[in-house]
Amino acid sequence: AAISIVTVHLVAALISWGHTATFAAGTAGLFGILSVAGRLATTGLQRRYRTSSVVAVIFAVQAVAIGLLSFTGRHAIAVIAAVIGFGLGFGVAAIAKPVLLADRYDTHRYATIAGTVVLPMTIAKAGAPLAAAALHARSGTYTSVLAATAAWCALAALTLWATRAYPHYRTETTDASRHLRRRAG
Repeated sequence: AAISIVTVHLVAALISWGHTATFAAGTAGLFGILSVAGRLATTGLQRRYRTSSVVAVIFAVQAVAIGLLSFTGRHAIAVIAAVIGFGLGFGVAAIAKPVLLADRYDTHRYATIAGTVVLPMTIAKAGAPLAAAALHARSGTYTSVLAATAAWCALAALTLWATRAYPHYRTETTDASRHLRRRAG
């Protein structure tokens, strides 16, 4: 949802803060490059740390970056720094979600759970920019939109950080051993 909001509203926010359309579009274009950098960093960090911890930290960086943007958005260097901080999270959820689901629930339930979460995620991705537009129309500023987006990123980071300590799926017995016990007994 946060990525959808920023993708849809960043250019308009930057223009409203006095930047040219060229600067706004060029800066937003950094997200494509940054999504690759974020995915590479996440993949490398997953070798040393739990995926939930890595993604929680990335979401926290996104929260800080987008939160600061609402206060520093008139300054080009600060905008670029915020976009870099936020942009590192682009694409991370796409590579982390399968790992997080399989790690938490096992691969036997993965397809069912992944299929179930698609609907609310799609609704959030589609509805969030509309809700942000309504908030902007009501408040008259993008500061409130970006502050709310930062809050959602922070909530996601805290939730992932808190759940990283929960026990992950552990197989007491494998399907093969269950089958053998049934046959033997």
